[in-house]
Amino acid sequence: MKKIQSIFAVFLGFISYSMSIGSASNEASDDSLLPKYESINELRKTMDTEEIIKSLETLPGWNYDQGYLKKTYDCGDFRAAIAFIVEFSYDCEMLDHHPEIRSVYGKVHIALTTYDVDRQVTQTDIDLARRIEERFQKSFPNAKL
Repeated sequence: MKKIQSIFAVFLGFISYSMSIGSASNEASDDSLLPKYESINELRKTMDTEEIIKSLETLPGWNYDQGYLKKTYDCGDFRAAIAFIVEFSYDCEMLDHHPEIRSVYGKVHIALTTYDVDRQVTQTDIDLARRIEERFQKSFPNAKL
């Protein structure tokens, strides 16, 4: 019984911590935060390398490598890293776009690509990278970019 109570206490602590480091889910549910497109095809249109590189100029630390946009964030510790993942998961759901995520200690490694168009970068990847970047800057204002 004590083990279950301990696990439950850790879970509640994590939820509380994740809600305290960022803007929480109510901000993410605001559709006005989403970019507006004429059609879903505009979201899934593949970008050429030149368009991708130009878009990355406004996304510090992101790079383009073998069909992926990639970045590693240093959140400081494990709980902060998991809380950050929870924070930007709302944006992933809003855009119906789900990155490859790997968390090791306090670091979060993200890789974005669009599988619908044979693992190429689309505007959706750029938009999600921007939202993740905004979330990180709000949650970790003193972090080095």
